[in-house]
Amino acid sequence: PRLIWAMLFLMLATRRFLSLNSDINIEKKILDASFYIAIAGLFFPLCWLFFGVLFLSIFLHTAVQVRYLIIPVIGVLVVFILKTTYHFLVDDGFEWFFTPWFEMSFNFGAYNSLGILITALLVALFILWMGNMRLIRISALPKKERSSAWLILISLIFTMFMAVLGDVKTGAELLLPVFPLAIISANYLEVNEGSGRAKPFDFWFKELLMWFLLLISVVLLFV
Repeated sequence: PRLIWAMLFLMLATRRFLSLNSDINIEKKILDASFYIAIAGLFFPLCWLFFGVLFLSIFLHTAVQVRYLIIPVIGVLVVFILKTTYHFLVDDGFEWFFTPWFEMSFNFGAYNSLGILITALLVALFILWMGNMRLIRISALPKKERSSAWLILISLIFTMFMAVLGDVKTGAELLLPVFPLAIISANYLEVNEGSGRAKPFDFWFKELLMWFLLLISVVLLFV
């Protein structure tokens, strides 16, 4: 459950920092994104790596100002104060501050399960395929969309590192790269490529791909 909550808050943060290119309410968007990332870090500490993506987004989408770089610190402090207050009221102390908050695990024993192994292989194949397709097409995107495409690819790389380095090795960690991968896949499916005879092929290929993903998801429930 904590990975699901972490992924949910990362999705909210991603939505906020991708919208920085609109130049509207920049300070609020940065504060929201930093707040969401900090909360995600409470559930899964490696989510704090996403602050790297947030700062990169600030540099790519805004005319960088010092206050933009200070705002994420404020977001972290707010979450820290709220967590400290909670533990002080509930536990009547600050012991939580001295307990280890980050652990790594490289125990991939759960992947001996056929269902988890097949799921991991499919996710890996889609990452390689969709990542390469997106990388090839970035240069053809409008200039305003190009930076967002790079941020999604970088987010995908970060979530892969988080899945590998994190202490959760039950197969649930495969959820982490799913949300940036889903954005890349959705963009691929929405693009109308080709002309003439190529169009029917592209249409049916994408339709079959969607049905294949749906079918394999149902099959894996029983493996």
